[in-house]
Amino acid sequence: MKRSRPDSRISSRAQRVCRTRRLIERGAGDTLYLNVQLRGQGRAAQDGRRASQRPGEMAIVDGTRPFELEFDGDFEQLCVTFPVELLAPRLALPQAMSAVRIPGDEGLG
Repeated sequence: MKRSRPDSRISSRAQRVCRTRRLIERGAGDTLYLNVQLRGQGRAAQDGRRASQRPGEMAIVDGTRPFELEFDGDFEQLCVTFPVELLAPRLALPQAMSAVRIPGDEGLG
């Protein structure tokens, strides 16, 4: 079985990305996304939380639940994907980790 790359480098203009319940029901979403902001600013929203990201900062979103990503201008982001079953057991409270800003210059970052 051929495996897809676990990361993507995204460079684009202002946009809003919504992963809705309807899209989740279609499948292909048992993934955690670790988004590293490289250029510009972004925001991740999930489970009532919002994380603003500047270059060097990260946020995790869970593809099994609805989320939104917003970018007000040109941006670049590195998106690293992990199967939920691989990463979630290693997190103390996986659902509490989504849409939380992870500073790039301390701790996990």
